[in-house]
Order: sequence, then C-alpha cells, then structure tokens
Amino acid sequence: MSATRVVDLVRFEPDNDAHVAELKHQRIRRIQLCGWGVESVEIWREQVRRGVKGLFWIFPTEGKHAEGHFRPLPEREALNADTDKLGPSSPDPSFRPMGHVSLVSSSKVFLFAPSCSYPAFGKDWEDYQHDDSLANRDEGVCTLASFYILASQQGLGLGTVVMKELEALAVKLGARAITLNTVDGEEAVKPEFWEKQGIRYSPKLRVNEVWYKRLGYVVYKRGVPRYPAKDVNGNDYLLEAVVSLSIFSRWFAVVSGEAKQLTLLFSVFLQVYA
Repeated sequence: MSATRVVDLVRFEPDNDAHVAELKHQRIRRIQLCGWGVESVEIWREQVRRGVKGLFWIFPTEGKHAEGHFRPLPEREALNADTDKLGPSSPDPSFRPMGHVSLVSSSKVFLFAPSCSYPAFGKDWEDYQHDDSLANRDEGVCTLASFYILASQQGLGLGTVVMKELEALAVKLGARAITLNTVDGEEAVKPEFWEKQGIRYSPKLRVNEVWYKRLGYVVYKRGVPRYPAKDVNGNDYLLEAVVSLSIFSRWFAVVSGEAKQLTLLFSVFLQVYA
C-alpha cells in the first residue's frame, strides 16, 4: 500500500452478514435520491457471486494522509437528499465503511495478477440493457456504478480521491476508457424535478453531472430513462440520466486548452466506437 494513499477499497463479501446488513443500511439512505433501495442488494449479491459486479467498500487508510478527507462518524447519518432527516443507526458499530462503489466490465477480459486481492469481472453486461457504449469487452471500456458516500463524509474531497482510485483500478484491469451515468444535470437544477419526488428543492442540492465534468468526464448521451422513482402520488416513473466518458490517454499526455482536451477525448471515443 502506498504511503500517500488515502482510501482502501475493500471487497464486498456477498455472504457476510455484516456486509449485507450495512449495504442495505446505506441503500436505505440513498433511496430518496434515486429510488434504488434495499431491493437492489439481493440482485447485487448474486451478481458479485457470479463475477458480474465488482463492489467495494470505502475505508480510510491509517496514517496522516487520510486526515482532512474524513469526519468522525455520527451515530446516525443524514439522508442523502434531505439532510434534515436522519436514517437509522448502523446495524454493526464495528463495521462502518464510508460508502461503496463498483467497477464493472462486460466480460472476464480485465484480469489482475493472481496475487491481487481484487476480483476478475463479469461474464456479461446486465445492469444497463447490454449497452456496449457503457461496457465493452472488445474495446476495453468499463463502467463505474453504485457510487455512494455517506452524507457526513461529503464535501471533503473524498469523492475525488475514490474516483482516482477507481480509475487506477480500471487501468490495472486493462481498460482504455471508463464510463459512468448519473442524473441528468439539466433536469436536476429544476425545482419540479425534486418536487415531483416529494423532496424539498434547494439550490444547495448537489448536481453530480457538474462534479463529474470537473473531473474530466464528457457527456456523450443525454435524456436516457434510467433511475426508477415514485412521484408524490405513488406512481412509478424513470428519472433521466446522462452517460459520460473519460479516456485514459489523458493520464499519459498533458493537453493544454479545453478545446484541445475535448477534441482528444472525442477523437479517441470515435476511434473506439467507429
């Protein structure tokens, strides 16, 4: 482990009672934001067992380099979409990760050395209707998904640290590019977007698309019906998502100027999907 490392990514164990209880606990908090709650956990356990999904817990490393990126954990966490409300206490006080995240490929093409503690990834692509632009075995594209950080730990740069770890992990897996999807930022800035879900709108609500753009991700698909939600009358509907891409060539060459950077990203993207 690097002396300057801030976080440890610990494999989720699908048959460990403490892991399963904590994942359900964290998904309960997030359900107000995107409608994905406890019902996802059993699906993910089965996917992890088969190697389709690589799910990791986020823990701080020991040492001074993690200081400043974490706050002391409160007994009860605030809900992600309504920080005035508190969720239930953690089911196991001795096991309290700061969040969770997953990295998925469409096939067992990205493999670690046998000595590495991370798993090989999946046999097929399931979560996104087999969209090859999100995860493509032949072209070396994998996707980041299920990213959640506890409300008490947000705003300290932890998300950026985790993204860098996941990008480094993707490179080790042999990926040429990484994709992700998040709520459409053009919709998330509208009060009616939140009010339809029964959530009080605030200009302080985080727009994830803006944050990912700051990290260098470029939107290539918008208005994708993606996230199950319920309106205030209990009717089911899908929130729209955007899909973004980052090409790992930006790790190995510095490109000056935003226009040149975007040109590079899209030129490589077009080569991949031509």
